[in-house]
Parts: sequence; C-alpha cells; structure tokens
Amino acid sequence: MELILSSTIIILGIILLSMDFRTSRKILLVMAISLLLYKSIEYTIYGLNLQTSKIPIEYSTLTYFLFSIQVIFNIKPLKLIVTFMAFISGLGYLLVFMFLGQQYIIELGLFTTIMAFINHSICFLGSLILMKSEQFQSADKKKILLFTTIYVIYVIIASKLIEYTQSYIFILMLLEGDILNRLVPSESISTLDYLAYFLIIFVVYQFLIKIFIWLNHHIYRIKKGKNHEHTI
Repeated sequence: MELILSSTIIILGIILLSMDFRTSRKILLVMAISLLLYKSIEYTIYGLNLQTSKIPIEYSTLTYFLFSIQVIFNIKPLKLIVTFMAFISGLGYLLVFMFLGQQYIIELGLFTTIMAFINHSICFLGSLILMKSEQFQSADKKKILLFTTIYVIYVIIASKLIEYTQSYIFILMLLEGDILNRLVPSESISTLDYLAYFLIIFVVYQFLIKIFIWLNHHIYRIKKGKNHEHTI
C-alpha cells in the first residue's frame, strides 16, 4: 500500500508537468494556501500551550512555511531555495515512506502519518510546478549551500536553547552522528570516522543539488519546447 501511495503521487507529479502553467499555477496556489492554513493553526495551538519543543527545527517543517509563503506572495528571492527544499523534503519522504510507512503509523499514529504524507506530497508536487517556470543555474548551488549553512547554524543554536523531546528529529540525528553510531559501535568510533561521516554527507548533499539542477533544466526545456510548438 505504501508503495502504491508514493508511486501515485509521483505519477500525479508527471501529470501536473504536462498541464499548462496557468492551470498548474492555480493548483499550486490552492495547495500552498491549504498547507499554510493547516500548519499555522497547528503551530498556533502549540504556541498557546507553550510547547516550546514544537518550535520548527526540522527541514520539512521549515519547508512547509517557506514554500507556502513564497508561492502565495511570489517572493522571488526565495524561489530557488524554496523549490529545492520542497523537492528534497517531498521526494525524500515519499521514497522513505515506501519502506517505512507502516512503522510511521505505529510510532506516530494514523492521523499524523496521513497528514505528514499529504504535506510532503504537496511540497513535492509544488516543487515540480515551480521548476516549470524558471531555469536555475549551476552557480545557484552556492546559494543553496549558503542557505544550508545558515540553517545548520540555526539548528545548532536552537537545539542548545530548547529541549526537544521528540524521539525522532532527523536533522539532529544527522548532525549528532546518531546514524553513524547505529552503524558503528560508539566505543570504536574515532575522530577520523566522524570526519569521514560528515564528508560523505556533504558529498551526497552536493550530488542531490546536482540532480535538482539537472531535473530543473530537463523540465524547463520540455515546457519551453511545448510552448514553442504552440507558436509554430
């Protein structure tokens, strides 16, 4: 079932890419408004209950807000970063959901899992629509890396000031080396192991940025080619 759900969203993304931009833009706006309303209500409730551990720190959570705000208000300086964030967090969740969907339901509950799936799906589909409208350049990788650096600094500071009680926060697991500790016994991990670990993360992240830029160029060229055909 998890495989079918994730595959359906990916297929839906391909269908959205085949639509004219005006129609897909309307769909994008509806998704962005719905996502912002839902997350705003959710985090307002957290705030009223003084749940400081719910202050956004996860990559996906920040994506929900930044993505929605950019789409609704068309903030062009945010477009590159938001499109990348939505693509990575959306596609990443869909792929992981194929294998761990049942575990998410057991640990988080059915409602939370369903909403997480919908939210990430909106981000993924939205990123594809945004990629149709603009061709990013290879030089834009520096902007993505700069934003990522700022984000990591924010995570480090926030995690020092706030006690996050959630058992599973991926960015903290990544930065604190929990993933490495699960692969290698902690007593045998050396400084070189940590250096290699973070180097691998950096290389993989660079690779993901290249895939994003390549896919954006591919999608944009197809859209441009179709527009050219209509003008002949």
